[in-house]
Amino acid sequence: MQLIPVENIGMMGVNTDVPSWQLPPNVWSDSNNVRFDDLSVRKSQGLAKVFDQMGSTTPMYLETYQSGNDSGTWWIAFGTQSVMLWDGSTWKDLSPSPKPTNMPIDSPGQWQTTKLGSLVYATNGIDPPYYWDGNINNRFKPLPNWTSQSTPSSPHQYGAVQTLAGFKSFLWAGNVYVNTDDVGATPNKVFERSVYWSNMTNFYTPPNWDITLESDAGYYELLDSMGGVVHLQQLRESMMIYKSDSIIVSTFIGAPFMFTFQTISPEIGVLCKNAVADFPGGHWFVGRSDCYINNGQTIESKLTNRVQSEMFRDIDGDYAVNTYCVTDWANNEIWTCYPSVGNSRPNRALIWNYKNDTFSFRDLFEKTGHIKYGVAPVQSGVQWGGDQAADTGPTEEGPFSNNYYTGDWDSSTDSWGTQSYDDTVEHLVWTDSRETTSALQLYRHESGNLLMDATMNTKIERTGIDLGDPSTVKYVSAVYPKMWTSTADATFNVWTAHQMNTEDAVTWEGPKVFNPDTMNKISVRTSGKFFGIRMESNGDFDWLLSGLEWETATSGRRGSRVYT
Repeated sequence: MQLIPVENIGMMGVNTDVPSWQLPPNVWSDSNNVRFDDLSVRKSQGLAKVFDQMGSTTPMYLETYQSGNDSGTWWIAFGTQSVMLWDGSTWKDLSPSPKPTNMPIDSPGQWQTTKLGSLVYATNGIDPPYYWDGNINNRFKPLPNWTSQSTPSSPHQYGAVQTLAGFKSFLWAGNVYVNTDDVGATPNKVFERSVYWSNMTNFYTPPNWDITLESDAGYYELLDSMGGVVHLQQLRESMMIYKSDSIIVSTFIGAPFMFTFQTISPEIGVLCKNAVADFPGGHWFVGRSDCYINNGQTIESKLTNRVQSEMFRDIDGDYAVNTYCVTDWANNEIWTCYPSVGNSRPNRALIWNYKNDTFSFRDLFEKTGHIKYGVAPVQSGVQWGGDQAADTGPTEEGPFSNNYYTGDWDSSTDSWGTQSYDDTVEHLVWTDSRETTSALQLYRHESGNLLMDATMNTKIERTGIDLGDPSTVKYVSAVYPKMWTSTADATFNVWTAHQMNTEDAVTWEGPKVFNPDTMNKISVRTSGKFFGIRMESNGDFDWLLSGLEWETATSGRRGSRVYT
């Protein structure tokens, strides 16, 4: 018998496109709720509640605002027909009057926001855009100088807008509903292939949109392709204009023309608004059949021959426009959150680690309207109690206080002393957008091991491993996982598999219960040319897998193909 090791087992992530027998031994053929980092495979982390429940508001989109005082970060939650702000202690209603047009959670459509100076601008794609001045005592208001201009003879009587973005001292709008007699016999028209920009503005004032010979405001029609403008987002010193079928880059040149426009991708566009995320290499965005990197000059495909089929077979066609992307800067990851078939809001995420260039998948809530990166203290956590005078124990002087840890110190996966510091650093914050009494809540990622107070199913799987020689028949007697778990009673269900030829169906055996704390191997009695392993867990514990060793011996060299 000999031991055949498989090291660096998290180095290359998961690949669901290429046949497993063609993959290197340290690539996984299937996974869920795990992450690949530090050359290892680790369970995806859980979530903890932040803030109070939002009452009747269904959170669909999140934005952060730096308050500039001791209150720290404020969170703005956009609902189906309302806007709420968490000021550090309570939710305040910032809904404009009249309220926005209702956008049900089970409908296609998203909010979008941008910040320019101290102001927040928002659009739902249905109503004219709104803005908020950062004053906690003021509500969102319709954007001034937008629907009623001083020179109605120019084509800029604007209504709804699909996408907004701040760029330098200008506010940009794309895919705009225009109401003016200058567009011909049908004055109410959507200029879906046009972008508009405001006059230059300052830190505190909403911009003016008057288009005159003396002003800096203007518009430009992008007629090189038929697709409409879907998303606007700055990339370094340029504005990227993402259409449904192409990408245009715009740069500032100053008066009188203000901006230049150049097509950098004549055939590839974006799937929907919010399906773009910043990262150090440029923009990550979701297209119609792949995900791409835009570095400002070229477009690079990322999913082909890796996980393209897994994502685009899974995504729901009717509600694909509710897809969005978010960057987890602390973990060097971009999450592409999408609704799988039969779901209206994202319930699954494709995660790309841009530092390691690995992919993984994980489950979200049933309806995760939005995920945002920011600072959000959890409701409660692991804390030390005090002495009797502090009222922290069931003594003669008093009962337990609320400021102590009631769990098992041995089983807690929180690190000593880190809870308070975690409340000061940024994490991903999820919305639970189910319209039930137990939902309408925000959760912070990287807190414990549970998903909405329930254990999380994790899975890693690999088939088609030839153990160094695809032509020989091997006998496998054991598999030795190199594992760490956070608790001594953590158990896994483990299956092993074998094939004689790549054309044969995979034969699975198991499951066998494996406890890494008390066991060092999974005993196997199987023969074949290709082998596989599947490990699943469902418990309130953390785990890490850094390698595998296969105990094997050569049984001979024979084939079983039939030639006719």
